[in-house]
Amino acid sequence: MPKITETLFDDFFVVYLLIFAAAAAFNWAYKRRIRMNHAEAWKALGSPTLLSNNSILNGLRSTNFLLRKRYEELGDETLNFYGRWARAGLLAIIGYLGLSIIFVVIGQVQNGVWSQRTVIVTHPLNLVGASMLLLVLALLVFNTVMTRRIRTRHPEMWNNLGKPSFLNNTTSNGWKLLGYVWSDQRSRVGENDALLSCYVWAVRCLMVVFAVLWIAVLTEAIQT
Repeated sequence: MPKITETLFDDFFVVYLLIFAAAAAFNWAYKRRIRMNHAEAWKALGSPTLLSNNSILNGLRSTNFLLRKRYEELGDETLNFYGRWARAGLLAIIGYLGLSIIFVVIGQVQNGVWSQRTVIVTHPLNLVGASMLLLVLALLVFNTVMTRRIRTRHPEMWNNLGKPSFLNNTTSNGWKLLGYVWSDQRSRVGENDALLSCYVWAVRCLMVVFAVLWIAVLTEAIQT
């Protein structure tokens, strides 16, 4: 008898992919309709699209606007159609992820993993995973303080980079900030800003270490 987790991931995964693709299509049509026919509302949401300008702040605005059916206030029947299906797709994805977590927990209990109370913390992949998590957290901290330093001490450069911050980190300004970190632009921003230079080098080193660990994990996965 197959376990419940196997049924969820093997039998329903294709259905999940289809739901995800349909939700993405309706979300694209929904956002495009707002951008083309309701410019003021689109700007109020942070000018989001499907693949760009999707910062955390813009994402929260757009999700709140969609889930609370605020699009219906615009009086656009076509937009209402796209919005209803985009909202249904988003709720379906959230529900699937929630069920996935619940069934994974059930599967762990069925397999007796928790009842044995044993966790192999010395396994290399576990140590690498923990190290990568710590690196990501450190990278977020240093990236945040670096962008804050640029915003407070070098506002012109901050504007040129797309005003990046922890909550306003879009695809566009993310690439600009990445280019800034790996270029010599910081020397033109302020040669005497030693603290900013330290932040940049810290971000560089963390990114290199993370990349090395990620390559190690992929190599291990391929070999096994």
